Amino acid sequence: MKHRFTLPEKLLFLSPLAFGFVAWLFVADPGGDRLISALPLIGSARENSRRSSCQSNLKQIGLGFMQYVRDYDEQFPPISSAPFYKSANFGWAEILQPYLRSTALFQCPSEKTPANPVSSGVGYSDYFYNSRMARSSAAENERPGKTILVFEGVAANARAAAPSFPKSWVQNSDSPLYRHFSGSNLLFADGRVKWLKNEEIRDLGQRTNFRFELKAPPPKLPPGALHKDTDGATYWSPAQ
Repeated sequence: MKHRFTLPEKLLFLSPLAFGFVAWLFVADPGGDRLISALPLIGSARENSRRSSCQSNLKQIGLGFMQYVRDYDEQFPPISSAPFYKSANFGWAEILQPYLRSTALFQCPSEKTPANPVSSGVGYSDYFYNSRMARSSAAENERPGKTILVFEGVAANARAAAPSFPKSWVQNSDSPLYRHFSGSNLLFADGRVKWLKNEEIRDLGQRTNFRFELKAPPPKLPPGALHKDTDGATYWSPAQ
């Protein structure tokens, strides 16, 4: 007869880190009341670990980008290098492999789609490349610390890329942009990784001042205002 595991027994298999905690609860509270109340804390700790692993993945991917840029005249990789390579599906995530040497880095632990080692298949990458960065020069980027390079997405192939957050993702609390504690990890063009909460994601380019564009748009001026740019040039915003 198959053994039916009790709830405490099941918890022991959730994570090695949970073993000591659950054992302590058994000693401190044989009745199990504290154990039940601690379940949300255990789940939160596990998600925090997954978020940290995701951030580590993005940091390593960022280092791969920086090495590529140094080797290719300060230029970021293309989304796809076809037709220069035999495979038309050879994308940016696989182009970085000589520097990363690990396809596992493209797997967010909170994305449940099975990993796929085939670059043309769904499941090769859970991260999306900012397509505005593709083949751009590092010198073009006026504010790399504010420009998004890679963001969390759905399971896709090695060419996963987009010029901005899809609107349906921003509006959907179940989307990848709300994967970690109702927020998301982002890799910026300077190699820095940051977690943004949902309010910051909704206000992208406004209150947070993060963006996908390489160059900041000119400031909106009042009618008839004279503005001097950083390079000394002046321009006029005529009255409407």
